Amino acid sequence: SRDIRAGKGKLHGSRLICRIFGLEGLLAGKYFKRDRKKYRATILSLFMSIVLFISSASFIMYLEGAVGQVMNPSSYDLYYYTEQEDDTLFQELAGAEGVEEAVRMHMFYADLDETEYGKVTQAYREYLGLDEDTWISVFVLVAFADDETFVRYITGQGEEAEKYMNPAAPKAVLCSTSRIFAGEKLQTIDYLSDSITSLKTETYTEDGTGTITLEHVIGSVQKKLFMDLEEYGCVLLYPESVMDTMLERMEGSYGTIRYFFTSSDHQKSYRAMQEILYANGDFGTNLRDEREEEEMKHNVLLTIHVLSYGFIILISLIAAANVFNTISTNVALRRREFAMLRSVGMTQKGMNRMLCFECLIYGVKALVWGLPVSFLVTYWIYEIVSNGWDAELSMPWNAVFIAVLSIFIVVFATMMYAIRKIRKENLMDALKMELQ
Repeated sequence: SRDIRAGKGKLHGSRLICRIFGLEGLLAGKYFKRDRKKYRATILSLFMSIVLFISSASFIMYLEGAVGQVMNPSSYDLYYYTEQEDDTLFQELAGAEGVEEAVRMHMFYADLDETEYGKVTQAYREYLGLDEDTWISVFVLVAFADDETFVRYITGQGEEAEKYMNPAAPKAVLCSTSRIFAGEKLQTIDYLSDSITSLKTETYTEDGTGTITLEHVIGSVQKKLFMDLEEYGCVLLYPESVMDTMLERMEGSYGTIRYFFTSSDHQKSYRAMQEILYANGDFGTNLRDEREEEEMKHNVLLTIHVLSYGFIILISLIAAANVFNTISTNVALRRREFAMLRSVGMTQKGMNRMLCFECLIYGVKALVWGLPVSFLVTYWIYEIVSNGWDAELSMPWNAVFIAVLSIFIVVFATMMYAIRKIRKENLMDALKMELQ
């Protein structure tokens, strides 16, 4: 009579609850409706735990995505560049210890011809802050890959390799998609339109005394190339079999040759390649161990992972301790109620059934409020992160699943722990103490 004050209206219990949980569930439901204040602290504690856990997981998910975008790992381990073709040296380097794949690329540098300024995308103009009437200089890399690598790549894109291999009518693969910082934001931008079928480039001769205009026929436009060639900017990729025809048109344009290697052990391969270069009179200054730099970046990512997951574990422990303390205190304060129910004949099985229903009420109420707020916080984090890079809106569904499952496990375990302590007390002593 001191704890529960019945209202003027009559409380009706759910028939479905009565069928599933019996009379005990019906009593728990009515108790919840009569005295909601005693449940609010527990539900608020669970609500905060859900929001903290999912929000932390969302923040870490976007943080790792941002770091991964900035520290994008290379698709090759080592590379070597030179200005002189030497097939024998390439074969020796390709046969070095640990080398699994070797790709040879001839690269020539050019600019977009002035007559082609209309093919530049509006996004790139906005990045430069120029209007449609202003001519834009776009750097173009004309690259020739060995036929085996080119065929493997183009067939993987669903294209027929034959149409690119004809020296009499060479066609290029165009990739003008690259990642650049635009307005302090890392964005993926297309330099040129995807619908173009031909392109003119202009380049200086090797002696720098004149310019060469060359027209390219576009066979297809791709968003991604191999060996991270798209990072060079706008790329026109040809197979090596048509290089002689193109070089005749280019009339001595300046270019370089690059060898890209993937290795099972980049350090051994690097040392073996240095020995080969020393034997050929090269001091190895043009040899780069890209994977070693990537491992340094990986250490940064590893540090972020350790700190991030350590933070999530700490938040989870704090939330679990908070829920445990709140629920156990709430159950301890209801000793009088439980003693009364036991005294009028409620069995332990019935008590467990009533507590299971209360656990369900706690969990459902907390999730009804906690999940929408967590989604809103995740969206807010996405809005902040998207100012720095082109992030996609996503939810940490694994964290959501863990939160939903953990809520019911923690609540049920805590409830059972608290009621077990009360069960050990002598019923008559508890009733006498309350009567006094």
